[in-house]
Amino acid sequence: MPRLRIGFLLPRYPRCSTSFMPAVVQALADRGAIVEIIHPVDPMMNLSELRVEHDLYVLRHTSGVSLSLAGALHELGAVIVNPYPASAALRDKIVTMRTLQAAGVPTPASYLAPHPDHLRPLLDSGPLVIKPYQGADGAGVRVVRNDGELAAVNHGCEPLFAQRYHPGDGRDRKIYAIGGRLFGVKKVFPRLTEEEKHGEPFALTPQLHDIAERCGRAFGIDLYGVDIIESEGTPYVVDICSIPGFKGVPDAVRLLTQYFYAAAERAARGELLSHRPHWRSRGVTSMPRPQVLTDALHEHPALQAWTRVSAGSAQACSIEVLKRKRQFAVYRVNGVGPGRASIIAKRCRQATGDVERVVYHDLLPRLSLPSLRCYGSVREDDGQLCWLFLEDAGSSPYRAVDPYDRVLAGCWLGEMHVAPVPGEVRNQLPGRDVGYYRQVIYRCRLRLLEHLADTPLSAEHTRLFRRLVAFCDVLESHWTEIEITCGVMPLTLVHGDFASKNLRIRPSAAGERALLVFDWQFAGWGVPATDLAQFIGRVASPDLGAYVSVLNQRGLHIDVQDVQRLAACGAVFRVLNEIDWATVDLPPGDPASLGKAVAALQVYDSTTRSALKAVNEGWA
Repeated sequence: MPRLRIGFLLPRYPRCSTSFMPAVVQALADRGAIVEIIHPVDPMMNLSELRVEHDLYVLRHTSGVSLSLAGALHELGAVIVNPYPASAALRDKIVTMRTLQAAGVPTPASYLAPHPDHLRPLLDSGPLVIKPYQGADGAGVRVVRNDGELAAVNHGCEPLFAQRYHPGDGRDRKIYAIGGRLFGVKKVFPRLTEEEKHGEPFALTPQLHDIAERCGRAFGIDLYGVDIIESEGTPYVVDICSIPGFKGVPDAVRLLTQYFYAAAERAARGELLSHRPHWRSRGVTSMPRPQVLTDALHEHPALQAWTRVSAGSAQACSIEVLKRKRQFAVYRVNGVGPGRASIIAKRCRQATGDVERVVYHDLLPRLSLPSLRCYGSVREDDGQLCWLFLEDAGSSPYRAVDPYDRVLAGCWLGEMHVAPVPGEVRNQLPGRDVGYYRQVIYRCRLRLLEHLADTPLSAEHTRLFRRLVAFCDVLESHWTEIEITCGVMPLTLVHGDFASKNLRIRPSAAGERALLVFDWQFAGWGVPATDLAQFIGRVASPDLGAYVSVLNQRGLHIDVQDVQRLAACGAVFRVLNEIDWATVDLPPGDPASLGKAVAALQVYDSTTRSALKAVNEGWA
């Protein structure tokens, strides 16, 4: 692979500077990257000749010409950390505060006024903090307590940005995020000495952890700093910064070097930087931003169900709609969990809710593994649907392209698959043995044949359905080999949908990383093949070497080649599951209902060949 090229848009650092960035630049060069420091007007630049010449650009200097240059590179398709739209928004306190408020983040009351006189009535309720609405680093910030101090404010032609002043309970809380890891540092303001700039580390409470993650989600970034003031026990976010100085973060140079190098590798491979859920940027995945509800929350069914579980009234600050499909839904309810943290409210079928409840209540607590807490469940009056209330896993994504994440997943699965499960608990789980997947073959083939017989299909769709029927036929013809391959492992608890979307990474105060697994609706007792599937669709692709190592340490001695063959069978089972899920609600005879399902089936059709090739190589 050619050497990575990384361009840094940096300010000019004096020789006496204690910034980490020069050390990060040197560390990246030591790893073999070609690193260039870019000063926009040194030397003179012909804008017509501006080109994207680096795999990754790092926008550390977010003011003036550097930000404008980043915008021009953004339009040319450059991959930038942090993306230009998010960086530009974070320079503007008007945009920043309104975005945070819409995301349910607690902030001081904020105001915009053309002249100081318009703010005078607000002083009757207490002091104000006046800030430049496009300022940074605390420049120009002042507290105004009376009319005289307000009249002395020199605002020029710019409007005034003001926030309600909340006296802090001690030092300010600064929370730094680096690729999903959060670090808390207490600091004084203003910070004058180097010791004051480094501050004192502190462990994040669940509430502060949740607030910091919500800030990152609001802008779709995972490299940032959040300024929080706690006043009378209530936290307020007063600012968020793109790529701050990270003073006080243990081993910051190494962590930042790893972050930028990994981002450059993904950019060089043409992979999308998948942690950008909102702000649009070229070369970056843009996912829908959750709808945020703030009005009449006490009438929302999720909150009404939660009050039945929590045995008391609940005052949510907002509700985010994460998923909604017919009568099923997933919400993030902010401010009602322990320590005012968020909870996840999931409305699902009673049958699948029962399975998840058994896993969360009776199985995961028995394992020496990090897991999410289930706060309870409640059945709806019709008895067909129920609500599950879970700890929020956060927003730090699992990345199947990250070898460290894959090792974490392999070790987690290994521990789960060897854990003893009492018979009375095992009997409450659906069967997921080899026979179950043979029934899935029968179901899928029957539905596909019914559509071929009764639904007017285009020639292209007819060929697609026939290919999928042939895939089912080939699998059944090799069923003896499949049974032998799956027989190398004893039956165990299986997740059934071990995909990246159902995993999150949670950093600890010590900087360690934990894997959190949720959405157990397809869990059961059976063969672990599907959990081990590799690089097909959006599966987690756990590291099989790490998985086998855990099995051997726990006394289950299995050869890695056997596990690779098992994972190949898992890829086949995964394709079967995807076909099953796509066709379960498709009535034959109605071509209008096929649109979304056919699009999904076309994707799975392309994976059937790779799945069959992998499993055939295992049998050879």
